[in-house]
Amino acid sequence: MGTHMKTTIDINDELFRCVRQLADDTGTTFRALVEEGLRQVVERRRVEAPRSPFRLQVFNPPGDRGLAPPYDKLGLHQAILDSYPDVDYSERTLGAVHDRD
Repeated sequence: MGTHMKTTIDINDELFRCVRQLADDTGTTFRALVEEGLRQVVERRRVEAPRSPFRLQVFNPPGDRGLAPPYDKLGLHQAILDSYPDVDYSERTLGAVHDRD
């Protein structure tokens, strides 16, 4: 089976006792049972179909033309900045985005 790596893991006390008892009852070792369980998990996850990447669904109602004026020209970033209550609308210029301090 090749080389072995020593490692330390924390196992729930009740699970440890169950595995130890199973090892004693079946004439095997604790390590062999842990390796068997890990192999089964690895194999099962290899066989499971990989999940497809998340795709954001876009809702575009009929006639939707995107952002409403004036943000169709200023852009979404400016619309977000302007949603804050301390907006100074007098400094807004077409196409410019002013970050806040």
